[in-house]
Amino acid sequence: MNRLIRICLLISLLTLNACSLNKMTGDMMTSYTKDHLTPYLLGSQDLEMACEMGVSMGPYLLSFERVTDSPDEVAISTLMTAALCAEQRSWDEELRALRAQFHKNVAEAKDAMIAQKRAHALAALRYYQSYERFLKVFAEDRCPNEDEELSFLMGLISGVQAVQHDRASVVSVGVPADIPANVARKTKCLNNDKWFGVPSALQAAVWLVIPGSAPAEMEKDQQKPIFNQLQKATEIGNQKGLRIAGAIFANAALSKGNLDLVKSIISKHAESLKQTPSFAAYKLLDQTSTLQIQSISDKIWTSQIGSRTPHQELGTFWVDPSQPKKEDANQDLLEGL
Repeated sequence: MNRLIRICLLISLLTLNACSLNKMTGDMMTSYTKDHLTPYLLGSQDLEMACEMGVSMGPYLLSFERVTDSPDEVAISTLMTAALCAEQRSWDEELRALRAQFHKNVAEAKDAMIAQKRAHALAALRYYQSYERFLKVFAEDRCPNEDEELSFLMGLISGVQAVQHDRASVVSVGVPADIPANVARKTKCLNNDKWFGVPSALQAAVWLVIPGSAPAEMEKDQQKPIFNQLQKATEIGNQKGLRIAGAIFANAALSKGNLDLVKSIISKHAESLKQTPSFAAYKLLDQTSTLQIQSISDKIWTSQIGSRTPHQELGTFWVDPSQPKKEDANQDLLEGL
């Protein structure tokens, strides 16, 4: 009997120690990810490595919520970087579809578009999961403290991206359509100049795509004030070396079919890359913005020429007499809106 009691006590002790050890490991991993891994990745420029880290390490990190506090804040960036892998796949499949259309290969184009929608759906799912974690951390419209601002910004971006990719996948995931309006409202929590013009760019992009969401004065004059806000935000990012706002501007202009303005934004982005190095702490985010811009350039090139932007020639286009040449090209194009 005494032996049985001792065995039971030993099992209980080992189980307790295992639970305690798992909790300690989970807390340590969460702290390490926030304090060291995330800053290290943000300071790098290898987007592929970062997104694969999110895919491979994400489940391991998030599984610790079974034994300790849920790592919601670090999950925002982890799931966001995982979404980037699927997003890049969607770009590649879109280019494959455009090449097939250029060569009039109907079957190949159809297959590529199916694969593209699947990639969009996966990107939407991961971005939406990132946004859901964001809502857990910043519940009830809580604004971030200074140490949380980057996570807050990434959560806002994830929300908008989730909606865009879900729409591109023909609403495969069911991401709530009211997210962009919530994002536009939450941008007030961040200082626009400190965060490279991104808050105002997000706000303006939402106003552009959701009819009636902008202030009355912004709706007048054929949406020109909204484009002006996007341009000002882009200039802030270009000058400071974190060009997310420019990628948002280019996508907004593309959504409205203003190809000349899109080309001008791409050229200005390429000029900025030569003049202003990436903001050191956020090189990865700036690289992500450049790849967004490059993906748009690739689509323009491929639809017209059959191949993507030539290597190291971002910002250039085939002979096109309509391309603006003046320094104030963006403003001239905005005048025509």
